Amino acid sequence: MSKKIIGILSALAAFSGSLAAPQGLDGKLKPRVVRSIDAQSAQLVVKGFTIEVIKNKRVNERLLASGELSYEVISSATQAEELSEKSPVLVFNHGLGEYGLMTGEITFKFRNPESFASFPTSEFRGFTKVGNLDVYSVQAPSPDEFVLYVKKLALRKDLLWFEPTVRYVPDIRTDKGRF
Repeated sequence: MSKKIIGILSALAAFSGSLAAPQGLDGKLKPRVVRSIDAQSAQLVVKGFTIEVIKNKRVNERLLASGELSYEVISSATQAEELSEKSPVLVFNHGLGEYGLMTGEITFKFRNPESFASFPTSEFRGFTKVGNLDVYSVQAPSPDEFVLYVKKLALRKDLLWFEPTVRYVPDIRTDKGRF
């Protein structure tokens, strides 16, 4: 009887760890963030997470005198402005409850290297091979095209995986405080 009780207690202890409060990227406990969907955004489901691409918000990154990076959201971005490392768009991962920066890069790998021959490279801007790993990358020039690229890649059965490049940052600010 005592072995059953010990087994039940250890199972409960193991299960209760998975119910702990979510942690941020800095390892600190954080409250669950609930964000309503903006009309100027697009939703994508990638690896089971809903990622909201907030198309009209770009992020400026600056180095403070203390050596830390500061992120400032700019709300006046236009669709014509190209995505890049210097001009990323703001995204929100609803599963993680975290904001991030998206530069438009998407990496992917084919199930079979022969599948590359049937890939429509003319439909994807910035198509390149990454090193000798049989991993490829495309660069979407705008948030709308990024959403289109992700949707097209998600439909392809010959891809082993694809991953939009998103860099999550712990503290994004606007002129009104924390975003």
